[in-house]
Amino acid sequence: MVADARGSVNVGSESVNGITLLTKGEVVDDQGYGWIKIVKKHITGEIPGGTKFTDEFTEFFSGKSDDEIYKIVQNWVQESLSVTSTQSGSRRIYLYEPLGDGRKMKTIVESAFDSNGDIQSRIITSYPTG
Repeated sequence: MVADARGSVNVGSESVNGITLLTKGEVVDDQGYGWIKIVKKHITGEIPGGTKFTDEFTEFFSGKSDDEIYKIVQNWVQESLSVTSTQSGSRRIYLYEPLGDGRKMKTIVESAFDSNGDIQSRIITSYPTG
């Protein structure tokens, strides 16, 4: 039995635990961040390198439209933020099993102080770990 994605996320929507969800981000090169990077590098493959959700979860995404894939991955990213994370410098790393079958995805969140001295966090990327 394959699990279905739950919840919903809107690109640019506000936060879960103070983390801005899926900012539209920027992709100037493969060092971009946010939803555009996730889509171009880990869904469509327009940016070379990295693992693709459609390769790692082939049977789950089989027959689904690009729009359906985008929505499912958005939901998975949101869900990944609810698991225990590890700290690496200014980044938090979340490992999550979206289907509960041992296959994992990683979501990386970066935090920094804004000009008012408040901590702002954003999703840098999210991808399957193989």
